[in-house]
Amino acid sequence: MSSQSWTRMTLSEICEKPQYGWTTSAAKTGSIRLLRTTDITKPPFTWDSVPFCAEAPEDPEKYLLAEDDIVISRAGSIGVSFRVTKAMEPAVFASYLIRVKPRKDVVDPGYLGLFLKSPDYWSQLRPMSAGATLANINAKKLAAIEVPIPPLHEQRRIVAELEEQLGHHEATRTRLQKVHVDAGYLRHTIIQKMSAELERFPCQAVTEVCEVYQPKTIATKNLDPNGEFPVFGANGQIGRYGEFNHEFREVTITCRGATSGTVNVIPPKSWITGNAMVVSPKTEELSKGFLAAYLSAVDMTPFISGTAQPQITRTNLRALQVPIAPRDVQMSFVSKISDLNQALEALIAEVSAAQRLLDQAKASILHRSISSPREDS
Repeated sequence: MSSQSWTRMTLSEICEKPQYGWTTSAAKTGSIRLLRTTDITKPPFTWDSVPFCAEAPEDPEKYLLAEDDIVISRAGSIGVSFRVTKAMEPAVFASYLIRVKPRKDVVDPGYLGLFLKSPDYWSQLRPMSAGATLANINAKKLAAIEVPIPPLHEQRRIVAELEEQLGHHEATRTRLQKVHVDAGYLRHTIIQKMSAELERFPCQAVTEVCEVYQPKTIATKNLDPNGEFPVFGANGQIGRYGEFNHEFREVTITCRGATSGTVNVIPPKSWITGNAMVVSPKTEELSKGFLAAYLSAVDMTPFISGTAQPQITRTNLRALQVPIAPRDVQMSFVSKISDLNQALEALIAEVSAAQRLLDQAKASILHRSISSPREDS
């Protein structure tokens, strides 16, 4: 294909005027669905997962999505796009999305949808949003994006070829994601089986064999970014402070919020807040490593109370039993868990590397296919 067959046109030249979406909150029920940025950035996409409008627009026709409409995120996951490829229930697009309607006499919607995922598109977009306090882009800037435009019949050929290649790419990515999920399931299953084997030993309530308590919480405003010691809350490190309240390594159970029941091992000389319940063995007969490994395998759901704000209390934990196995059995259990974790982490690292290679291959395919001969020369 000669370079004279291609041209570069702006989005404003190949699409109708860009349009901002409808402003309302999401609802679980309703008559009109509300497509949001979060819906198009978390694959796999399904219309069933899209919420409804809390308040429908007075003129819904103005915002209703149609086949081959393309929406682009203007804030947050800036630049991410989604093309409507088939009919669905009535749906409008939210205010953080910008809709463009391709002029089908100039550009194939499938071709434009693929361009909006290409390196050429992203290289133009990034400088437009650089330097903003909150990364965003507006309709005027989007309209200036240049698109390499071959003749329509060539666009359709490119789309057919790319859809086949990228279909294989997505199938491979799906298989890799399944490996990742299966690895987690396998780990859980193996640890559950190993934990069940410990039931032959006598058990005691965790509140009898361990000191179980909530430490003092530090207000966020009192955290010191230059503090010498790390501060840990419900979900890991939340800052630093000039003092520590635990000199040694400790096992904790998240006791407030959606992640209640999560078990963590906190490093020495740390401040642990009251969003985590410290579970510290009273004697050396119970290893902290064993305790952490065993508690990680326990289903904590029965010990969680509260609906609006899930929590675990010391009273709840009185029903939690811990096997008092001989020291050598505890060490063997910890060693096996460690070996298992290392093996699965290595597998997951290989999967992640393969996914990165897939993404690089996809970008290369899009660049080669959606660029004029003049650009590649």
